[in-house]
Amino acid sequence: MCLRVVLATDRSGYMAPIIPILAEAGAEIVAHVAPPGASRWHHAGGYRFTPMLRRPAPSCRRLAFVGVDDWPRILAALQPLTPDLIVSAFLPRRLPPELLALARLGGVNLHPARLPWYAGASPLRAMFLQGDELRFGGMTLHSMTEKFDAGPIIGAATLDPRVWRAPAALNAALAGAAASLCAGPLQHWLADQITPREQIAGAFPRGRIKDHGALDATEVSAARVQHLMRLFRRGLMIAGPQGAQHAGYLLRHLGPPTGEAPRQAWPRRLQFDCADARLEARHPFGLERRLHRLSGHRPSPRPTVAPIAPASVLTADQNADCIARMAACNPSDPDSTPST
Repeated sequence: MCLRVVLATDRSGYMAPIIPILAEAGAEIVAHVAPPGASRWHHAGGYRFTPMLRRPAPSCRRLAFVGVDDWPRILAALQPLTPDLIVSAFLPRRLPPELLALARLGGVNLHPARLPWYAGASPLRAMFLQGDELRFGGMTLHSMTEKFDAGPIIGAATLDPRVWRAPAALNAALAGAAASLCAGPLQHWLADQITPREQIAGAFPRGRIKDHGALDATEVSAARVQHLMRLFRRGLMIAGPQGAQHAGYLLRHLGPPTGEAPRQAWPRRLQFDCADARLEARHPFGLERRLHRLSGHRPSPRPTVAPIAPASVLTADQNADCIARMAACNPSDPDSTPST
């Protein structure tokens, strides 16, 4: 029997590898729920083109949503399709319970972190700001419930530590991990060969950001700040007494830290302290970043990344044992964890 699947993702082409995996498992993608958008150019770290995810199949309906007001329209459109399963990947929205109830098997989600750490809509950015990407970065496949990222875990994948050095390597690794989980644990779960494991209880860091994800640069080194600027393609927000301020890319080191608050310097420049230096950054506009690189100035060179090892896939039982060891080695502080 053909499995009728609704795919709920962002519109990035990086999620394309999961489509043939689902097709090999006998799935027919009857609808694609995604935010509106198109292919776009990213200027930070060098110009790169992010392709739009193509229509998974000619008969597949593409349903765009902007906010919660669009869910009734999407529910009405999906109801005649009688889906069996909803597969969500990299969608920074919580699917309503009414949508999950439409599918005979409910929904599964591919979350780019090792749950229960960094559950929420912005796990990658929150991990980067806390410096936890090497410990808790990865991919988790779990069943979806009414609570955000709280369902039983079907499988998980760990990533090569080197992928966190460059955005392109990270995106490719996450896409590969998602495809591996769809090819292995998801198909085993559909065949009733594995039983999902409930997430362990406790207070863990959340994948949520405050103040636009602003970084207190005084707590990190200049090298870490430069690394985050390269990873955050739309720039890094620096926290200050007057609120978060935008720092697009690093221009120069001004010397040792002075203890002064971040301040704007004309034109569109920001001077701020980090733990070991005072830096000057600039927020680019239009083709300014491209012209700056063509002129021979390369303040943020792109690192070379060696061939990356494929993701290591863990079953539900293996992941539960690994999570228990991680929790024992990294006890969380309930006072530092925001409430859900």
